[in-house]
Amino acid sequence: MRAANRAASLALFAAFVALLGSAGCERSLPPDAFDPVRTAGGLTVYLGVLPGALIRGHDAGTPAAMHGGARTTPATHHVTVAVFDAATGARITDAIVTAAVSERLGAPTTRRLERMTVAGALTYGNFFTLSSGDAPVTIGIRIERGGRAPVQLQFAYRHGP
Repeated sequence: MRAANRAASLALFAAFVALLGSAGCERSLPPDAFDPVRTAGGLTVYLGVLPGALIRGHDAGTPAAMHGGARTTPATHHVTVAVFDAATGARITDAIVTAAVSERLGAPTTRRLERMTVAGALTYGNFFTLSSGDAPVTIGIRIERGGRAPVQLQFAYRHGP
């Protein structure tokens, strides 16, 4: 039953990330709220951060298996991005995406975000360790596509205990 709950949670998250790209609604956020959307260099990027425990134990072809079957702890989180052409809304599937995750003044942990398809939508993701508590986290995303200048975006993220 727990595996079914995790699978349902992952599918719901993937559907949320996939639908964000097609949502044409105004976003009104409080000044200190996490804004998961950035546009730069002709790309719109949607960021998701999910506790690793929600995807731990899935079978081959899922994020847990795709990222080397990473062992998850309470501090493990899965960083996922969906990338779209800002002008057309077309999903970008040919990028090399890396994330640099840093907390407070610590050195960033940089990892390549692997291509993954969940619920029919291509995203990029990998696991990172985030300390417990309400520590501020900076997530830098770098997107490279052949023959184009790299696009860099930065997100300010806070996660709860």
